[in-house]
Amino acid sequence: MEKNELGPGGRRILLEETLEGEELSFIILTDGKRYAPLVPTRDHKRVFDGNQGPNTGGMGAYSSDELLPDDLRELIRSTIVEPTLHGLAADGIPYQGFLYIGLMLTKSGPKVLEFNCRLGDPEAQAIVARMDFDLAETLADVAAGCLEPSKMRWKPGASACVVLTSGGYPGKFETGKRIEGLTGVDNITGVRVFHAGTKLAGGTLVTNGGRVLGITAAAGALGDSLALAYATASRIHFAGMHLSEGHRSSRHAPESCGKLNPWRECRTFSAPRKNDCLWKSCPKSVLCGTRALKAVLTGGPAASARFCSWIAKLWKPWICNQELFAKTSPRMA
Repeated sequence: MEKNELGPGGRRILLEETLEGEELSFIILTDGKRYAPLVPTRDHKRVFDGNQGPNTGGMGAYSSDELLPDDLRELIRSTIVEPTLHGLAADGIPYQGFLYIGLMLTKSGPKVLEFNCRLGDPEAQAIVARMDFDLAETLADVAAGCLEPSKMRWKPGASACVVLTSGGYPGKFETGKRIEGLTGVDNITGVRVFHAGTKLAGGTLVTNGGRVLGITAAAGALGDSLALAYATASRIHFAGMHLSEGHRSSRHAPESCGKLNPWRECRTFSAPRKNDCLWKSCPKSVLCGTRALKAVLTGGPAASARFCSWIAKLWKPWICNQELFAKTSPRMA
């Protein structure tokens, strides 16, 4: 304020009520007369793990019907969504399109944090992964003023998006870094990779922004979606690449080991059962099942090196020996 860096808009201070609770992205699609809510989503904004570091545009998001019980959904529709649309109509604003309503779920009920005239990013990725209808056809209906909400069907289960960012984001970051590991990723069942900050340079895909890729996975349960998204992200690499483990520490994350895919990695909050994990002690995170290790070993030197680097970060007292893995590989195969 003293330096007048914000101009006239920075000459006053507005004090607002502190809202405590969990955020929820409640997004609707409307043709100006009818509307349809999309599946509920929640994003993770802090750049570092443990809810640390500066806020970002979004380090990831997930969607599950468990986020929004029926009674809460109806409360939001009757006290927030419908009054908003009626107010727009009364002011002569026939709004058509996506309306993003950012909410804080407080002890006294849902409170509005913000409105945005967009689908939301990275919420969009998690939402698209659960769509079971033709989006282009639905948007054409919206533009024509004939939206039919009953046509908007959704896949059961859950979805998750993990954002891969350039090193330094959301501050100063470098671009032009070669992206490796994308070959075959879209062939993994339930996985889609959304490009945000990429470009082709001489036939090579390189980074071209802060948020680079959105690794999105859909599965029958939220824990499985998160595991699949993080496992897929581990196959991709570019210099300075960063991702947040914020969603993995969510109370929705899996508490025990599973068999969704060979790369299954899950957060363990309770003591692992016998033979569940590769190691008896799981101080931070575990890579479950011998199939997971086999997937790393058969992935070649690059996969093994990334795995060793990853393990070294989790278990600093341990020494990760690539030669030992190589000797073990034939028996695992």
